[in-house]
Amino acid sequence: MAAEEINIPLHRQETFFSLRLLGTCGMLGAPMMLLEGLYRHLAHVGDNQINQFVGVLGFIYIGGWVCSSIGMRRLRVTGNSIWSAAVFTVQMAGLLLAGLWSIQEIVHCSSTLVETMRFQRKTLVATHFS
Repeated sequence: MAAEEINIPLHRQETFFSLRLLGTCGMLGAPMMLLEGLYRHLAHVGDNQINQFVGVLGFIYIGGWVCSSIGMRRLRVTGNSIWSAAVFTVQMAGLLLAGLWSIQEIVHCSSTLVETMRFQRKTLVATHFS
Protein backbone atom coordinates (compact mmCIF):
# COMPACT_ATOMS: atom_id res chain seq x y z
CA MET A 1 0.00 0.00 0.00
CA ALA A 2 1.48 3.33 -1.05
CA ALA A 3 1.29 6.41 1.15
CA GLU A 4 -0.58 9.31 -0.35
CA GLU A 5 0.16 12.94 0.34
CA ILE A 6 -2.75 14.79 1.90
CA ASN A 7 -3.03 18.53 1.43
CA ILE A 8 -5.20 20.20 4.03
CA PRO A 9 -5.83 23.90 3.45
CA LEU A 10 -4.98 26.03 6.44
CA HIS A 11 -7.90 28.08 7.63
CA ARG A 12 -6.93 31.34 9.25
CA GLN A 13 -9.51 32.77 11.56
CA GLU A 14 -10.28 36.29 10.39
CA THR A 15 -10.27 38.72 13.30
CA PHE A 16 -11.80 42.18 13.52
CA PHE A 17 -8.40 43.84 13.48
CA SER A 18 -6.82 42.70 10.24
CA LEU A 19 -3.18 43.38 9.51
CA ARG A 20 -4.20 46.06 7.05
CA LEU A 21 -6.32 47.86 9.66
CA LEU A 22 -3.55 47.60 12.27
CA GLY A 23 -1.03 49.03 9.83
CA THR A 24 -3.38 51.86 8.86
CA CYS A 25 -3.94 52.77 12.51
CA GLY A 26 -0.20 52.71 13.07
CA MET A 27 0.40 55.01 10.11
CA LEU A 28 -2.31 57.42 11.26
CA GLY A 29 -0.93 57.53 14.81
CA ALA A 30 2.69 58.06 13.81
CA PRO A 31 2.66 61.81 13.05
CA MET A 32 0.89 62.73 16.30
CA MET A 33 4.16 63.33 18.15
CA LEU A 34 5.17 65.79 15.42
CA LEU A 35 1.81 67.54 15.77
CA GLU A 36 2.32 67.66 19.54
CA GLY A 37 5.70 69.34 19.10
CA LEU A 38 4.29 71.84 16.63
CA TYR A 39 1.37 72.59 18.92
CA ARG A 40 3.65 73.12 21.91
CA HIS A 41 5.85 75.45 19.88
CA LEU A 42 3.07 77.46 18.25
CA ALA A 43 0.86 77.72 21.33
CA HIS A 44 3.83 78.42 23.62
CA VAL A 45 3.04 75.44 25.85
CA GLY A 46 6.05 74.37 27.91
CA ASP A 47 7.31 70.81 28.04
CA ASN A 48 6.37 70.48 31.69
CA GLN A 49 2.90 71.98 31.32
CA ILE A 50 -0.07 69.64 31.16
CA ASN A 51 -2.52 70.19 28.35
CA GLN A 52 -5.56 68.11 27.41
CA PHE A 53 -4.96 68.45 23.68
CA VAL A 54 -1.43 67.16 24.12
CA GLY A 55 -2.87 64.22 26.07
CA VAL A 56 -5.22 63.37 23.20
CA LEU A 57 -2.39 63.53 20.66
CA GLY A 58 -0.22 61.36 22.90
CA PHE A 59 -2.99 58.81 23.33
CA ILE A 60 -3.50 58.57 19.55
CA TYR A 61 0.26 58.17 19.10
CA ILE A 62 0.44 55.39 21.68
CA GLY A 63 -2.61 53.72 20.12
CA GLY A 64 -0.89 53.70 16.74
CA TRP A 65 2.25 52.28 18.30
CA VAL A 66 0.22 49.50 19.94
CA CYS A 67 -1.46 48.66 16.61
CA SER A 68 1.90 48.53 14.83
CA SER A 69 3.37 46.29 17.52
CA ILE A 70 0.42 43.90 17.44
CA GLY A 71 0.63 43.73 13.64
CA MET A 72 4.35 42.94 13.75
CA ARG A 73 3.75 40.32 16.42
CA ARG A 74 1.08 38.65 14.28
CA LEU A 75 3.51 38.58 11.36
CA ARG A 76 6.11 37.03 13.71
CA VAL A 77 8.68 39.64 12.73
CA THR A 78 10.78 38.90 15.82
CA GLY A 79 10.29 35.14 15.60
CA ASN A 80 8.40 32.49 17.55
CA SER A 81 10.69 32.16 20.55
CA ILE A 82 9.80 32.73 24.17
CA TRP A 83 12.13 35.75 24.18
CA SER A 84 10.17 37.48 21.44
CA ALA A 85 6.97 36.90 23.41
CA ALA A 86 8.64 38.26 26.55
CA VAL A 87 9.85 41.39 24.76
CA PHE A 88 6.38 41.90 23.29
CA THR A 89 4.82 41.58 26.75
CA VAL A 90 7.23 44.09 28.27
CA GLN A 91 6.60 46.47 25.36
CA MET A 92 2.82 46.19 25.78
CA ALA A 93 3.15 46.83 29.54
CA GLY A 94 5.17 49.97 28.85
CA LEU A 95 2.69 51.16 26.24
CA LEU A 96 -0.16 50.52 28.66
CA LEU A 97 1.53 52.76 31.22
CA ALA A 98 2.13 55.44 28.57
CA GLY A 99 -1.51 55.25 27.52
CA LEU A 100 -2.64 55.62 31.12
CA TRP A 101 -0.40 58.67 31.48
CA SER A 102 -2.01 60.21 28.39
CA ILE A 103 -5.46 59.54 29.84
CA GLN A 104 -4.33 61.22 33.04
CA GLU A 105 -3.26 64.26 31.02
CA ILE A 106 -6.64 64.30 29.26
CA VAL A 107 -8.52 64.13 32.55
CA HIS A 108 -6.16 66.83 33.80
CA CYS A 109 -5.76 65.43 37.29
CA SER A 110 -2.00 64.94 37.36
CA SER A 111 -1.24 68.28 39.04
CA THR A 112 -3.89 67.52 41.67
CA LEU A 113 -2.44 64.05 42.10
CA VAL A 114 1.07 65.38 42.62
CA GLU A 115 -0.14 67.92 45.19
CA THR A 116 -2.12 65.20 46.99
CA MET A 117 0.93 62.93 47.11
CA ARG A 118 3.09 65.77 48.47
CA PHE A 119 0.51 66.55 51.14
CA GLN A 120 0.24 62.89 52.15
CA ARG A 121 4.01 62.56 52.33
CA LYS A 122 4.32 65.67 54.50
CA THR A 123 1.59 64.51 56.88
CA LEU A 124 3.05 61.01 57.01
CA VAL A 125 6.51 62.33 57.89
CA ALA A 126 5.06 64.83 60.37
CA THR A 127 3.01 62.19 62.24
CA HIS A 128 5.75 59.56 62.44
CA PHE A 129 8.68 61.79 63.31
CA SER A 130 6.98 64.24 65.67
